[in-house]
Amino acid sequence: MDVYNNKVSGERVLAGHTYRLIKVSKKRLGYTRAFEVDTDPIKVIAYYSSLPRAIFDAIYDSDRFGSLPAAYGWFKDRVKDRKFLLEFIDICLKLGNVSTLRRVGCVLDEIGMSKESARFLKKLKKTSAFIPLDPSRPTRGRTHSKWGVVVNE
Repeated sequence: MDVYNNKVSGERVLAGHTYRLIKVSKKRLGYTRAFEVDTDPIKVIAYYSSLPRAIFDAIYDSDRFGSLPAAYGWFKDRVKDRKFLLEFIDICLKLGNVSTLRRVGCVLDEIGMSKESARFLKKLKKTSAFIPLDPSRPTRGRTHSKWGVVVNE
């Protein structure tokens, strides 16, 4: 299990379970859901990433998790859910780096959601450099010049 926090990094074993602690800045934390775990005789509150946050992390941190292009599929499967989409876009705009914004904006355009992707363009500067949609695959395919992305999936 991966645990984002702002204190320590590394692997730890707690109660027989291995956790990978990932240290990030405090600004990169949040978008979690509380979950009550009933461990008789006490109840513990645990916090887990919301679904939009988990999918964002799968795209943003794809090198760590090896989660592309599957993460694009998880995202595409849920774009009709307005609540999910609005939270996902909010997370991207607050926590995403340039590469993530370009990739997600390109995916939104590819599936016909250019109205939603327009918010991403406002945060990005013009570029002439191209990045691959999936960095783990060869950089070959058609180019999407609006986003500076090579669609290589």
